[in-house]
Amino acid sequence: MLSAHRSPWRHVIFSELHSIAIREMLSSLHQSIAGENGPSVSYRRLFDMRPLVWLAILLIGSSIPAWAQTDTLRLTLDEAISRALAGSPDVIRGRLLIARARAERSRQGAFFPSLPELEYSRATDAPFGGTEENNWELGLTQEIELGGQSALRLRASDAAIAQTEFEARAVELAARANTRRAYFAVIAAEDRLRLADSLAAFAVRLDTIAGRLLGVGEISELDRNVLRIERAGELIGRSNAAGDLAQVRADLSLLLGLAPTMVPEPLRDESFAAGSSIEATLNRVSIVEAAIAVGSDTILTHRPEWAALAQSLERHRAERSLGSRQLIPTIRLGAFIQSDRLMIGKDDLQGNDVVRNGFDGIDKSDRFLGFRLGMAVPLPFAGLYNTGGGDIAVADAEIALVESERNILATTIRADIGRAAIRLRAAAEAMRLYQRDISPVISRNLELLERGYAAGELSATQVVTQQQQLVRVQDGLIRARREYAEAFADFERATAQ
Repeated sequence: MLSAHRSPWRHVIFSELHSIAIREMLSSLHQSIAGENGPSVSYRRLFDMRPLVWLAILLIGSSIPAWAQTDTLRLTLDEAISRALAGSPDVIRGRLLIARARAERSRQGAFFPSLPELEYSRATDAPFGGTEENNWELGLTQEIELGGQSALRLRASDAAIAQTEFEARAVELAARANTRRAYFAVIAAEDRLRLADSLAAFAVRLDTIAGRLLGVGEISELDRNVLRIERAGELIGRSNAAGDLAQVRADLSLLLGLAPTMVPEPLRDESFAAGSSIEATLNRVSIVEAAIAVGSDTILTHRPEWAALAQSLERHRAERSLGSRQLIPTIRLGAFIQSDRLMIGKDDLQGNDVVRNGFDGIDKSDRFLGFRLGMAVPLPFAGLYNTGGGDIAVADAEIALVESERNILATTIRADIGRAAIRLRAAAEAMRLYQRDISPVISRNLELLERGYAAGELSATQVVTQQQQLVRVQDGLIRARREYAEAFADFERATAQ
C-alpha cells in the first residue's frame, strides 16, 4: 500500500504533483456529473498544467485513431434526421412507389373504358352488270359503361395511393428513430471517451509520481506495480472507448450517407435532452398507458401501418365491386356517314331495243347520316366469358387476408406501444433518480475524497478505489442518458409522433 504518513519527500513530490493530478481528475468527474459536457473542458485544463501532464498527453495521443485527421461535420439532431431522410434508400423507394401509384391513377382516370373506334369502308360493285361504282362509309363508335366502373377504378386507385403514402410514412418514422438512436449513441461514446481520457491521464500521472516515490523509498515495489497495472488498464480502456466511438460514428455516417472522410459530430444543443423534460415525458407516458388500459383504438389509428391496411381494405372492396359489375351490359353508340352512287347506262340494259333506246341512263349519288346503337350483353357462362367471378373470389380472399392482418397488427401495435412506454418510464425514472438523488451525493463524496486526501487521511490506493466507484457511477449516468434517448426515440416511433 502507498504510505499515508507525512515526510519531506511526500510534501515535495506527493503534494506538488499528485495533488494536481487528483484535483484535475476530481474536477473533471464533478463537472461531468453536474452536466458540463463541453467538448474541451478537460483538454483546456491539461494544457494549463505542468510539464508532467505532457507525458500523459503523448501517451494517450499515440492511440488517437485515423479519423481525428479527417473532416468533421457538426450537425444538430434535426439536421441529422433531415439528411438521413434525404438519402435513405428505403425513404427514396417509398417516394418512388407513391409516384408510381399516382401514375397508375392517371391511367385509370379516364371516363370511357376504351378509345373511340373510327372505321372507314369502301365497296366497289356493278349492279345489274352495269358500270362499276364506288361506295364508302365513315363511322365512329364509342363504348359506354353503365355500372359506374370508372368511379370504382378511381376509388381503388385513390386507396392505393393513400396506402402507399402511409407505408412510406412508416418507413420514415423508422428512419427517424434509427437516426436518433445512432445520434445519441455517438454522444454517449464521446462521453465515455472523455471520461476514459481523464482516467488515463490521471493513471499516467499517478504512475509517474509512484516511480519517484519508489526511488526515495516512500512506497514498495508492489504498490508501484499496482499503479502500473492500473495505468495499463486505463490506457486499454481508453483505446476501447476510442474504438467504440469510431464504430458508432461509422454507423451514423452510413445513415447520413457521408463520405468516408467525413466524421459526424453531434452538436449538444437543446436536442441533447432527448426531447421534452422528464416530467413532461412521464405525463405523455401516463396518457398512453391509460389509453392502453381501456383498450382505446386511438393508439391504433395514429400508426401508419394501421392506416395503410385500412386503405388496402378499401382498395380490395372497390376491386370486388368492379368484378360484380362484369355482368352489366355495355352500350355501343355510333354515328356514320355513307355515300352511295348508282350508275346504269343504256348499254347496261338487256332486253327490248325499244326500251333500251328510250333509256338515257342513271347516274345518281346519295349521302346518308345515320346512328347505331348496340349493346354487349355478357352471357352467364363462366367457362366461356369473363363474368367477374374470378375477380370477386380474388378480392374476397384479399379482404379476408387484410382483416386477419389487421387483427394481428392491432395486437402487435398495442404490445409495441406498451413496451415502449414501459421502457421510457423506466429510463425517465432512472434519469430523475440520477439528477435528484445520486448526483448530489456523488458531488458531496468528491468533496470528501479531495478533502480526505489533502489532509493525509487517504492513501493513493484508497483514492484509486474510490475513483473506480465514482467512475462506475459516471458510466452509469452516461448509459442512463443513452437509454433515455433511445427509449424516447422508440416511444415516438411506436406512437407515430
